[in-house]
Amino acid sequence: MDFFRDEYKKDLLINKLFEETIFKNIAVSEVDLLKIYNDQIRVKHILVPTEELAEDMISELDGIEYYDEFEVKFAELAQEHSTCPSGTKGGDLGEFGKGVMVPEFEEAAFGLEVGEYTGVPVMTQFGYHVLFRVDREQTFEDAKDSIKNTILASKKDEVAPVFIQQLVQKADIEMVYNPAAEPAEQEAELAVDNAEEPVIEVVVDEPVVDEPADELVVDEPEVAVLEE
Repeated sequence: MDFFRDEYKKDLLINKLFEETIFKNIAVSEVDLLKIYNDQIRVKHILVPTEELAEDMISELDGIEYYDEFEVKFAELAQEHSTCPSGTKGGDLGEFGKGVMVPEFEEAAFGLEVGEYTGVPVMTQFGYHVLFRVDREQTFEDAKDSIKNTILASKKDEVAPVFIQQLVQKADIEMVYNPAAEPAEQEAELAVDNAEEPVIEVVVDEPVVDEPADELVVDEPEVAVLEE
């Protein structure tokens, strides 16, 4: 029990050190958050193994003129035919930005406007897709805290290993090994000179949050537009 309590205390001290040094200068502006939010879309899809089957899905959708009716039919087809786990949710993949999906899927998805679907199958390494872009579920105000936390966590993961490496390089560490010991007793241990408390000076560059990349311009896929 003492071991776990000591480890917990160490973790708290390490986290406190990080928060007071390298993490305190990490920030994300409202402008950055808004840009990331605007760069995300929400898409539903149907994934099938053959192009012919994907074309059959499109044929069933082509005759539907109104959005609500189309959305219901698309969900039914996804639940019945899609091999993607999202099929159980009507093909809903949720919201995502660029760099998340495979290139062919991303190009087709970001080439759609809300209410449009791909009029031809989109082939990827997973099979053939029929894509349908729908309205976002969250407003910017609802989503910005989640977006901010995701970005901050990513930036912390980037700078923490660098900080730890600098600590190790500055510490007085010696590897001790006794080759004469019996094999069962041989150990490699770290001996740290603690005669005097060492003062470790660590210089950490102030982390900079990268600006989101400019939006990629892609050719528009063949799409069909639904009437409201």
